[in-house]
Amino acid sequence: VLPAMQAAGAGNIVVIGATSSRRGAARAAAFALPGCSILNRSSARAEALARDLEVRVGGPEALREALLVVNCTTVGLTDEAMPLDVGALRPDATVIDLVYRGATGETALVRAARARGLRAIDGLSVLVNVAIASLEIWLGRADLRDLYEPLREAALA
Repeated sequence: VLPAMQAAGAGNIVVIGATSSRRGAARAAAFALPGCSILNRSSARAEALARDLEVRVGGPEALREALLVVNCTTVGLTDEAMPLDVGALRPDATVIDLVYRGATGETALVRAARARGLRAIDGLSVLVNVAIASLEIWLGRADLRDLYEPLREAALA
């Protein structure tokens, strides 16, 4: 996940979603990705988050130019809805969907992005990588990446 974020570089990253609270996935993503653009169906929420974190509010052009798109909405959590049209993305874009569901962890967004040939990272992969990073800190051990597959399988069970 981090290499995808670092490769995109500031200005070519779009975070979709803008929670109205002081917490939330969009706030964390935008904080971790300085220079990103925020897209949200509520422009007031997007503007508030952008102002708080000193990032930009983006429009359709931001999606067309993005090398990295991070979905921080709940769209796709309970159905096959998608928060964006992957056809509008660059052919070299990466999509990270923080939502995961079903027997594979894939959402309609992840499946559509992969079908188009884009690199797509599902929310379960993000969750497992966060768990591994947490365990490394908690246990004081480095490089626990070998836990990835067993943790992912356990989460899907």
